[in-house]
Amino acid sequence: MTLVAVTRVLNEDDIVEAFVRHHAAMVDHHLFLDNGSTDRTIEILQSLKDEGFRLTVLQNRTPFFSEVSYNTSLFRQARMLFGASWVLFLDGDEFLNTSGIPSSLSAYLSSMADETASLSLPVVNYHDLPSDRATELIIPLRQRNREQVPFAPTFKLMLKGHLADAHAVVDAGQHAAIVDGEYVTGLKDHPLSLGHYFRRSAWQQISKTVIGYLKVAAAGKQETDQNRSSHYKPLFESLRDHPEQVLQSKFIDAVHEEVALVEDPFPYLGGPLCYTKADDPKLKAVRVMLAYAQQLAENHGMFIDTNQGVRLQAESATSEWRMLI
Repeated sequence: MTLVAVTRVLNEDDIVEAFVRHHAAMVDHHLFLDNGSTDRTIEILQSLKDEGFRLTVLQNRTPFFSEVSYNTSLFRQARMLFGASWVLFLDGDEFLNTSGIPSSLSAYLSSMADETASLSLPVVNYHDLPSDRATELIIPLRQRNREQVPFAPTFKLMLKGHLADAHAVVDAGQHAAIVDGEYVTGLKDHPLSLGHYFRRSAWQQISKTVIGYLKVAAAGKQETDQNRSSHYKPLFESLRDHPEQVLQSKFIDAVHEEVALVEDPFPYLGGPLCYTKADDPKLKAVRVMLAYAQQLAENHGMFIDTNQGVRLQAESATSEWRMLI
């Protein structure tokens, strides 16, 4: 039994160390794809590697959305490079909760019926609150309040490695996989779940939303027509059209009146941190958004410089004047 976790990361230096330490005892190897982090994410992962954690970090800095390709490639790499029997798909803000199983995760998976090729893991969202202890750098210890479990929760995948040999395609969000045109059905009758820390501060959520929305927009109609940015759209459009309604509201103060919360601390297993530093989330948001804007603009410039057809098309667009007033 070889269990490999695969994760795409982008500017996760506030949470990535705790994330690695928590999952280290559960998986045999952790394969990362960095999508162009400009904070300390890579530095922290290198330090963890030097400490002895079993992890590999790949990088692709393309500044537009290509998640199906990334997910599918990571799945196949986990199988090809490490002989994965099972592959656990995790975002950098998701922590696997194994408190409901009596043994190790590997032993639990080994005990499953041979025909079980996929598990669907329910996602439990944790929220930041004004009462959170700001000096606590381990996010699952700082944010102790989760949403009440919804009637129709979101699920993430675990897949048996042999599905990579069958050329499975892993969809955006790692919510579904497709083999020979058919969706793989994941077993839901199990005690595993994911604690999800999608918002560690208002400013972190703002930067993630802005970059996420623009990545999809930059990928063109192939992705925008599939509503890949639907979960970013409301906040992005509010920031664009009426920023005062966001920046001068309870949103910034972590007052979540729209959701019912219950205190239920996550069973974090990773121990203390060594490389994570306190940072001002507002200043970090500015840094990473501007770094992404620069990367996107430079990528556009590269296409113009290296493709005469693209340059001619761009120059043609500059001649399209309209009388407005």
